[in-house]
Amino acid sequence: MSPYTKEPRRKLYLVMTDWIMALGGYKIVAASCLVSVESVNKWKQDPDGNGQDIPVKHLQTLLALTGTQLTNLAAQNAADELIQDHLLSLCFRRAYLEEKVFAVVEMLTSGTMPSRKTVNE
Repeated sequence: MSPYTKEPRRKLYLVMTDWIMALGGYKIVAASCLVSVESVNKWKQDPDGNGQDIPVKHLQTLLALTGTQLTNLAAQNAADELIQDHLLSLCFRRAYLEEKVFAVVEMLTSGTMPSRKTVNE
């Protein structure tokens, strides 16, 4: 997926399905999150239908559980897809050199135009 697109490749509930199955299934995930198996089943369904999004506190638990299973590549890949495609892809950051920012601020506040070389270096 391109880092500049806002639409992830797969829907979140499909990624959650793969992640839950990679971690060992409904029962293990339900026991780890201290919820019922029915709740975990809802996380795997489309929220536009009868499903439900995973609460953040349980997402943190699943990330911690995935961290304990570093050799489980399916779980690692599913967690990576969730983080990259559904969380980080929504954050767009740009880095600017501090000196350039100060040069632009100085130009805007002083009302004088510095040489093009000063801003673009």
